[in-house]
Amino acid sequence: MTALKLFLLIAAGILLQIAVAAGMAFYRHWQVYQEMKNRLAGFNGEMPQEAIPLQNMVAGNENHQDAAWTGLREFRVEKKEYEDAAGSICSFYLVPTDGQPLPSFLPGQFLTFSFNLRGESQGEHKTTLRCYSLSDRPGLPYYRVSIKRMPPPGIVSNLFHDHIHEGLQLQVKAPSGHFFLNENQAPLVLVAGGIGITPMLSMINTRLATHTDQEIWLFYGVRNGNELIMREHLQTLAARHPHFHLHLCFSQPLPMSDQAGISSTRDMWISPSCA
Repeated sequence: MTALKLFLLIAAGILLQIAVAAGMAFYRHWQVYQEMKNRLAGFNGEMPQEAIPLQNMVAGNENHQDAAWTGLREFRVEKKEYEDAAGSICSFYLVPTDGQPLPSFLPGQFLTFSFNLRGESQGEHKTTLRCYSLSDRPGLPYYRVSIKRMPPPGIVSNLFHDHIHEGLQLQVKAPSGHFFLNENQAPLVLVAGGIGITPMLSMINTRLATHTDQEIWLFYGVRNGNELIMREHLQTLAARHPHFHLHLCFSQPLPMSDQAGISSTRDMWISPSCA
């Protein structure tokens, strides 16, 4: 057998192995996709069976699951709270005005808000929809969204910051979205930048409330410490839960406060660069 034939035989064997591995990976992903598709087909706002224990944490509601509503439902802003030193991120705590229980949701999903805004022509109004991720875990007596003020033309985000106050009523669609945390027990690695951490806050809070021994790694990047969202909350979680590892990454660190290395909070690593 010539060297060329031997080389071609080895190459063919390698290609065959790659093809088999790719086929097996595709088959596994296809199975996961079909399973998730079947779950979503029967999802009517109720948590999957394996996630029901989280809802048991609501006092007086141990065995009750509520179907999500259709159309719009009226919510009242119970509390408004800024979450960063720069004052650019604000959380809104929402409770239903009808007093009925809140349906659960999957951590990572979002709420859709409907606004009837004035148009460019006099007397013209148009319906404007905006979606914001739920930033806390299910099973609580409120929904929470955390919204970043965007520069013009960020009409709705500025509306929230400047004109949506405690006691105001909003029209909201039920939680939805296909980006959510599944229920496996594997270690969880999350990578977030800026306001993109909001759905992951829901995931982290959920997992730490239900699986306290699961490894969770969060790599969170912002320009500097002033832009960290819920810094105190994240530091408290890192100090309280040995399996939650918080890594902060600053692309433009402040000279005095954003020092590299291990902070006084256990297992919180601060990096001076996002590279």
